[in-house]
Amino acid sequence: MTPDCVNSEGGQGLSRPHSLCKSLIFQWGAMNAGEVVKFLSQRLGLSQRETRRLLKSSTETLKKTLDEDLGFTIPKLGTFVTRVRKKRRAYNPHYKKHTILPPKRVVCFRPSSALKASVRDLRLDND
Repeated sequence: MTPDCVNSEGGQGLSRPHSLCKSLIFQWGAMNAGEVVKFLSQRLGLSQRETRRLLKSSTETLKKTLDEDLGFTIPKLGTFVTRVRKKRRAYNPHYKKHTILPPKRVVCFRPSSALKASVRDLRLDND
């Protein structure tokens, strides 16, 4: 049986585009950082130390890209960009007062059509 991280032609990549998402959701549910490292190290055939270093390096690079107001796209996952929210008026129900919230930078994610299809095709608990 071919592992999901190697396609049938022997190249790297997922043999089925949605298999990683489905296996993460159905086998693990919500995962913490240690579980992600363990899962990826088993999938990639690397030690957990190497996988943790790779994951940390990747996230740092992505953070730096967003800090420079550059967006990036991960194929079959989606696009990450930063934008500035305008200042707005909000209501605090505890103090029963309106206040003005200042503008702030936020990260926005736009899922790819492949990710949308993957989520749409997942089994629902009620089915």
